[in-house]
Amino acid sequence: MIYINRIPRDWPAELGLDIETTGLDPFTGQILSVCLSDGRDTWLFTRKFEVLKGVLEDETVTKIIHNAAFDVKWLQIHLNIVVKNVFDTLIAERLLNMGKQQPNDLKFVLAHRFGVVLDKEMRESFEDRVSFDEKPMTTDEFEYIIHDVEHLPRLKAAQVAEISKKALGRVLKIELDLLPIVIQMETKGVRCDVDLWEQYLPQFSEQVNLYETKLREFLGEGYVLPVQRTKKGEQVVVEVPVEDINYGSPQQINALFAQLGIDVPNTSAPTLTEWLEENKDHPNARFVDYLLAFRHWQKLSGWNYPKYVHPVTGMVHPQWNQLGPGTGRLSCSNPNLQNVPRPTPGEPNLRNLWIPDTKDYVILGADYSQQEPRIFAHLCQDPAMIEACNNEDVYIEFAKHMFGRTVEKDSEERHIAKQFVLAVGYGAGAQKLHKTSGLPLKECERIRNIIRDTFPIMVAWSQEQYRKVMTYGHTRTAIGRIRYLTTAYDRKFTNAVNSPVQGTAADMTKYAIVRCNNYLERHNIDARIWLTVHDEIEIQVPKALAESLLPAIINEMEEAGKEICPSVLHVAEGKIYEVWDK
Repeated sequence: MIYINRIPRDWPAELGLDIETTGLDPFTGQILSVCLSDGRDTWLFTRKFEVLKGVLEDETVTKIIHNAAFDVKWLQIHLNIVVKNVFDTLIAERLLNMGKQQPNDLKFVLAHRFGVVLDKEMRESFEDRVSFDEKPMTTDEFEYIIHDVEHLPRLKAAQVAEISKKALGRVLKIELDLLPIVIQMETKGVRCDVDLWEQYLPQFSEQVNLYETKLREFLGEGYVLPVQRTKKGEQVVVEVPVEDINYGSPQQINALFAQLGIDVPNTSAPTLTEWLEENKDHPNARFVDYLLAFRHWQKLSGWNYPKYVHPVTGMVHPQWNQLGPGTGRLSCSNPNLQNVPRPTPGEPNLRNLWIPDTKDYVILGADYSQQEPRIFAHLCQDPAMIEACNNEDVYIEFAKHMFGRTVEKDSEERHIAKQFVLAVGYGAGAQKLHKTSGLPLKECERIRNIIRDTFPIMVAWSQEQYRKVMTYGHTRTAIGRIRYLTTAYDRKFTNAVNSPVQGTAADMTKYAIVRCNNYLERHNIDARIWLTVHDEIEIQVPKALAESLLPAIINEMEEAGKEICPSVLHVAEGKIYEVWDK
């Protein structure tokens, strides 16, 4: 049965939920309809949406939504309704298929699971509406709205059964607990110091021009670059004078490298950096150095963060993807605040662009110390690694085990342990260690043998992990998150071993975010999770409370680490900033 704008006497315990809107931007668009269904009966509302506040905020009623971040955000912004007890079928589907190359949108999922075909093109007809009262919906639109929501309860049932079978319940709980925090991060946004960006622009321009000039001077006045191009279906050679060379063109850079005797598989920054480290004495190494600097400054100026400032809110509202990368880490886009570089001497501090909402707040930043080796030790259960990781400085302890003597923090032995132990765990041979460290091959062979003898269980675990991936095609984290490795490249030894380590780091950091947020809510503190970068959590807190909050936040992070990987010590560190400066 379908009910229009009618509240039932009693709501079912589970309800599919879907809204239709006039666009994708909740700050400029309008809600056209809210539809709820238990799979048998359906309730469609096209007006007076506020009557749904009771059921949507009722924690005893499960709201089943595909891509809940979208719907929940709109309901909160337009109706001041904070939807409680949400089951996101998009998150569940991604969790079940992490790493598989397949879509997770509702149209594909329903077709794949139940053979139900939705006409998602119908959505475009809503974009020019003000309301369904002004322009009533057509029969096709009505059926589209109903079909979009009525299958959600049985989709949840199918997913829950599969999640139980695959032992993903603990991971799903963390993801669903994290969801409202992610929605708040998107809705509240972050403030960008546009005036400071304007102050940075002259330096960007100056440095781009400087390195472009250095590149031209290196090639010399009168230099002409022959470049192959296709004109009217035929290959022709065009001579490009030095003043017209485009250093952002891969085709022209490849032609330049061919002329300069620079042999690289591609022109990406990591590849060129690696080539430069190995070819410092090459007669044209300076050209590559200038090119990398030119690209770096050009990239900095091209980010143009102020363009993301929303005209209505005055804030930047990045998009957070809970299950973006295959490891399960949060990813960010529009703009990507996770790739804002740390401060570098001589360069504008781009992290300083991101500031608290008002001067009454500061940023409390905390992250895990040496998280990766501690997680590796827990996963492989190598006794020597675990003993080392139950101390403050993991790499000093690794070195003690390796060399059988006490070492200092700035010692060569600690540096070797930091550079080599995990690399050997991830399968690096002596040649790889020689290439990355620059040490003589014989020395790399000696160090590798020491590591293998010192941490034999780590080596055996890595080999067993690779065997399992080749047999079963997936990895699992410490608490069971699955990642499918579907291609030969994905199943390389390094990926097979690294994936559960990075995935466990994602589990730990996400759980830490949930714990920190719960602490803030439990103590009714006017603070919020501001953003996160891998194992780093940034929280906007009242200036007056920052110092007293710091130990509590560090404790919540360390407790999260203890729950995810209980066999090793987890250490978190934190600081307080007027603006983001970590």
